[in-house]
Amino acid sequence: MSDELDEIQAIFFEECAEGLAVAEQGLSAMAAGDVSKDVIAGVFRAVHSIKGGSGAFGHSALLAFSHCFENVLDEVRSDKIVPTAEVTKVMLTAFDILADHVAAAQGVAALPSDAAVLAALEEILAHKGVPSAGGAAVAAPPAAAVEAAAPQAAAAPAEDEFGFSPVVATVDDFDPFGFEPVGVALDDLEPSEPMPWTVRFGPSRAALANGAEPLLSIREVERIGGVILSCDVSGLPSLRDIDPEESYLVWTLSVPATVDESAIAECFDFVAPDSLIEIIPGVAPEVPTVAEPEPVVEAAPQPEPEPEPEPAPVAAAPVLTVVEKAPPPPPAARAAPEPRPMDPVSQTIRVDLTKLDMLLNLVGELVIRGSILSDRLSPLDQERVELPELARLTREIQDNVMSLRAQPIRQAFSRVPRMLRDLSVETGKQVTLEVSGETTEVDKGVIEKIGDPLTHMIRNAVDHGVESPEDRVAAGKSPQGRITLSAEQKGARILVRVSDDGKGIDRARVRGKAVEKGIIAADAVLSDDEIDQLICAPGFSTAETISSISGRGVGMDVVRSNVEALGGRVDITSTPGQGTTFTMILPLTLAILDGMIVRLAGQRFVLPLANVIETVRPEPGQVRAMTPTSEVIELRGQYLPVRRLTDLFGFGAETRRRPEESLVIIVESETAGHVGLMVDTIDDRREVVIKSLDQNLHPIRGLGGATILGDGSIALILDIDALVSSAGQILQKFPLKGLAA
Repeated sequence: MSDELDEIQAIFFEECAEGLAVAEQGLSAMAAGDVSKDVIAGVFRAVHSIKGGSGAFGHSALLAFSHCFENVLDEVRSDKIVPTAEVTKVMLTAFDILADHVAAAQGVAALPSDAAVLAALEEILAHKGVPSAGGAAVAAPPAAAVEAAAPQAAAAPAEDEFGFSPVVATVDDFDPFGFEPVGVALDDLEPSEPMPWTVRFGPSRAALANGAEPLLSIREVERIGGVILSCDVSGLPSLRDIDPEESYLVWTLSVPATVDESAIAECFDFVAPDSLIEIIPGVAPEVPTVAEPEPVVEAAPQPEPEPEPEPAPVAAAPVLTVVEKAPPPPPAARAAPEPRPMDPVSQTIRVDLTKLDMLLNLVGELVIRGSILSDRLSPLDQERVELPELARLTREIQDNVMSLRAQPIRQAFSRVPRMLRDLSVETGKQVTLEVSGETTEVDKGVIEKIGDPLTHMIRNAVDHGVESPEDRVAAGKSPQGRITLSAEQKGARILVRVSDDGKGIDRARVRGKAVEKGIIAADAVLSDDEIDQLICAPGFSTAETISSISGRGVGMDVVRSNVEALGGRVDITSTPGQGTTFTMILPLTLAILDGMIVRLAGQRFVLPLANVIETVRPEPGQVRAMTPTSEVIELRGQYLPVRRLTDLFGFGAETRRRPEESLVIIVESETAGHVGLMVDTIDDRREVVIKSLDQNLHPIRGLGGATILGDGSIALILDIDALVSSAGQILQKFPLKGLAA
């Protein structure tokens, strides 16, 4: 039982993470000025869900804080508190504490100190309007509420003018000169006690099968003033026949009429949709579950529970049935076909990510076994055993597994707006954010690991890139800086960019700091690109003082090391006076790719097929040397640069071949456009399983990982963009001869 409870609690914490993401997005929108009903309601529902689950699992501190936070959101949602900038700021701080409480409940952080934030929330409740027992606000309601009530106020006489409370009635034939136009006695003008709500609740089998606790919903109703009238046990079988996952009881409760209907409905937020939930205003109908006949008015609203031996009418009921004093639906509507839509909850299922990883590893092993069969069987034997069909099915399985792991990169981007606001306050700089490509789908593992690099790049852009408002005005710019965050897919790569319109990289200062810290020699000759890369060196920082934002020289180093651990790289481009762009070039998937197996000096490498455009066998004179270290190939009237991979990897002059004896593979790169890569031969085209070099060796620029071929040998996977960039020449300093043997 303990294992089952832990499993259910793990699902609760997953829902907490989703709720926190929704709440953060909504509060960020409110801080930006979007205080629409939908946004506020979304934040309220997220906090309400966290509160409900915390009570079920006994996280008292989380329950108490989320309850207070929810009260403020409820007042904002009902227009009793105006969501001003000050109120939103307090709620943003409360969100941080709420996230800390969730982490503490998980056991991964200490319990936060929330006294100050609770006091701030209580102060908002006290000064902006707290609902009394009758549902009205003690303090003056906001302007929106006054305007909404204006038509009714104009139509009804004031209480102090006539000495009695107004009666609002709908009169078909109204005589303005009659003494008693509505035909009622004066005694009837006396305010009568409003009839209470009648609530009937019967949990479904799905509710109990999923581990729900019906009594928690009933306690929520009691918390808002409800009283249990009766519990129908007529459907309870003998002890021998009881099914522990079945529901047999139906409760009937009475709730004061002063309680809003939405507050009653919220008590059943966690109840399965096919449960019986009826909220009957004032008077119970004769047939509570169908509500077709006209309701009968009784003096005392004490409805007797009706036995329900057959739950068919309940199953056909909608998620929430509110029986109102209205004529029954027309016969055509009642005769509508009975098939109810499938429960949306049944269409999704939560799966532990480790199970998906195991499935993906098994698919990878299947790909390797397919490669082994392809190497060992002749073409005729491959047809006999239907190896091509096996390869097709394997590819479909792989694609489906990858789609299960794919998530919108919006999850990583959602933290940036809040972070940017805090940095703007801390630095005194005015910064706006532009986001694009949020729907780009990336492997779940990539999303989880780019959080820290993204954080450091944003902090670096605000602290070092964007100038102060005064400096920007002096430079002829707008006082408000701009940071652009974007994501796009290109081939088998995902490009995540962080750009600013600031002052750019001061390369002279960067070089001086690098010499001062001993990172480079004073007489080192570096290109602009190599100087830009120095800011990613361990311990490097141009900040004069250490602050909470920068100065320790670890930020950009974390960016590069984390991205390289994913098999990607970081490119930096900067224009003095115009700004800087950091680009994280990441693999679309961390598992499998289509590759072309090529040979260099007798060793096999894998070239990602997504980058390949065409393959050329050069004719004599088609490849020409422009300088001792650079060559070009003439192709349809154009000249494209050619890189000899044997030279880049330092295999030695003895491995160099004449162009006519080699192949030139034209590839497309992000940094250098179309480039020719000279290889010895092409062996095959295969799906290969990517193995990380970071876990088994160390990251090497120009290599995206390694794989196991069909004969059991290891082949290194080439990183095309890193190889064809000008910085690719640094591979000459790290010869790889013998590494892939």
